Amino acid sequence: MALSNAERQRLYRQRHLGKMSEGGDKQFLRLVLDVSTRNKLKRIAKHRGVSVPALITTWADRAEQRILDKATASEQRKYYATTDLK
Repeated sequence: MALSNAERQRLYRQRHLGKMSEGGDKQFLRLVLDVSTRNKLKRIAKHRGVSVPALITTWADRAEQRILDKATASEQRKYYATTDLK
């Protein structure tokens, strides 16, 4: 018997995100994008030979590094002291 979409999603999350409750390093992100933006992300990721999450991770890492490179020590401490990351 075939699984429903909800059952497949649940199993996927258990496999890939199950460690979240055990202090893992992944979280599920829900967001709505324009179809054209999603397609751009998919094309760029395919062109670079990576997944969309890996692409976004790389971009976030680079953006944060650019911010920190320009920041003073005091600004860096303030940046890392940000606790409202809900």
